[in-house]
Amino acid sequence: MLQTTLAFGTQSANADTLSSLLLMGVKGMFLVGVLLYFIFAIIIVRQIHIMKKTLITPFSPVVLTIGYGHLIVVGLVGLLFLLIL
Repeated sequence: MLQTTLAFGTQSANADTLSSLLLMGVKGMFLVGVLLYFIFAIIIVRQIHIMKKTLITPFSPVVLTIGYGHLIVVGLVGLLFLLIL
């Protein structure tokens, strides 16, 4: 009876370890995903700057403001992920 209890306790510890490793992997994937999206947002702002130099319209400052707003939101969401996860 004692041997089965010890074996069951070991399986539970292995399941907890596996569960925590899986959770850390998912958290890591979220952080990598938000980092890649942040890089994408930086590229968007760069492309808006290039477009603004090439194509001058009265709407260009609005698009640039939206691009910077998007970059700020992505940065804040990334910080939120770091704090929560």
